[in-house]
Amino acid sequence: MVEEEEDVVVYGGVMRAPKVLVDVVESVAGAVFVDCGFNLQMLWTIFRSLLEPLVMLDVVLAQPQPVSALYEAHGKQVDIQYRWNGERCIASVFVDDTFIASGSSETKENAKLHAAEAALSKLTKSKTSDASLQTNVDFNESTEIKDAKKILHELCDKKKLPKPTYKVEQELGPAHDKRFVSSAQVELSDQVLCVKGNERSRLKDAENSAASLMLSVLHK
Repeated sequence: MVEEEEDVVVYGGVMRAPKVLVDVVESVAGAVFVDCGFNLQMLWTIFRSLLEPLVMLDVVLAQPQPVSALYEAHGKQVDIQYRWNGERCIASVFVDDTFIASGSSETKENAKLHAAEAALSKLTKSKTSDASLQTNVDFNESTEIKDAKKILHELCDKKKLPKPTYKVEQELGPAHDKRFVSSAQVELSDQVLCVKGNERSRLKDAENSAASLMLSVLHK
């Protein structure tokens, strides 16, 4: 009985087959070769359909080995840990002791490959998202950005991030002279950023102050 992996990967093989299968394939190929009058081209035409899908060299070269790519990018910071859940091996990737992603398979090698692919995808996406959080605003921490809330909202919308949220952190002074301190929160792909703005006499201005500082943090 031959079983195909749930998630196909080029490296490590995608089939779990009995060892006798190779003998069966050789025997069938030999019989067809004889019947074809030892015509190799005809043998290939008939037999190729039994070997599909074929993994060609260009496919392999186009998909760098994920585990090697992961170690090349992060070196000694990478740690891959394994545990078994019944008949499936679960591989978990940690970078700088921080969990990144996991993958599973019936074989340890393929679990490692799945986990490495998932980790590379997540790390690349996170790096791209963070690097793309740029705007043309001239940032200066001592100068508050006009319409910062609007700019931050448009930036998050452009990068397909959740809308920024605001929270009143402090409400100071008597009723006739209220002052507010607000925080702004933005959810990135791998973390949640939260910054507190400066004290302002109006809640709207307090939120704008927080948004201004958030834009400065994202710019950095």
